[in-house]
Amino acid sequence: MSSDLQQYDAIVVGTGVSGGWAAKELCENGLKTLVLERGRMVKHLEDYPTMHQDPWDMPHGGATPDEILKDYDINLICLAGYLKLYEPPPELKRHVLNIHPALIPSFCGDGFYGMRVHRAVHAKGCKVSGCTVHFANEVYDEGPIVVQKCVGLQDTDTPDDIATKVFEIECL
Repeated sequence: MSSDLQQYDAIVVGTGVSGGWAAKELCENGLKTLVLERGRMVKHLEDYPTMHQDPWDMPHGGATPDEILKDYDINLICLAGYLKLYEPPPELKRHVLNIHPALIPSFCGDGFYGMRVHRAVHAKGCKVSGCTVHFANEVYDEGPIVVQKCVGLQDTDTPDDIATKVFEIECL
């Protein structure tokens, strides 16, 4: 199967709780995308099932992400909406990026994800929030930072408003 993968610009393997938005975005931006999910290949986006559980917990013969990915020539892994700790093997060090919905080192670590982050930012009365792209390592949100983007907040912003503003810059 590895030789067949040469024809794709992007390969999405599991999408955590994101429901396939990553695959949809890749396709909409003109990248020829293959989705590997639920132990099968899904080549057409319209056939892609909505996910409601972690795909690594699905039938892969009990394989870990590294066991599944080892047969592929991986250039980059992006953890976008993947809520479990992924510890890259040595050969993938500095090839795994995580997108975190806050400005690390604030509002990060085990348990800080999604709306939990935005509620905490709101509760502290922060005047700015943003997102951080960083290299993943063996500790939640502690890998070296690659880039951060910032958005201004208003006193009237709700956690939902903050989430919307942060998501917009995550997609840049």
